[in-house]
Amino acid sequence: MVNIDILAPGTSVAAKQPQQKDKDEEWILAVVINYNSDKNKYQVEDVDQDEFGQKQRYMLQPRNVIPIPNASEARGLAELDIGQDVLALYPGTTCFYKAKVIEPPSKNKDGAFERIYKVQFEDDNNEYKHVMSGHVLELPRMNK
Repeated sequence: MVNIDILAPGTSVAAKQPQQKDKDEEWILAVVINYNSDKNKYQVEDVDQDEFGQKQRYMLQPRNVIPIPNASEARGLAELDIGQDVLALYPGTTCFYKAKVIEPPSKNKDGAFERIYKVQFEDDNNEYKHVMSGHVLELPRMNK
């Protein structure tokens, strides 16, 4: 059995929603509720409310849950490379989408963009967006 670090309740994560018919794979901003060791699954809660004012909960395998570093942890992370494919939180939303690193924080000349990545999201008309470093995550390697 592989020994993994169990994420504590309250940890912010990017969570891959269960595949829904006629929908693309979607990663959402969520919070860990608990870990069920018998099933080897996390229960996570979407930070966003659905159309009925409820927060959806999902049971997910650990490979579908990526911890989001807090501000102090994000400062200590190695920068992701220019051109690297990543999952990034789309500005103004609670969804993560595939993007490419255009400029890491160390290359930003403007002090207002300290610890900010410049990324280009797929299918976003070649526009660049600025995303906080803690919301730019390494793209997980998925086994198809």
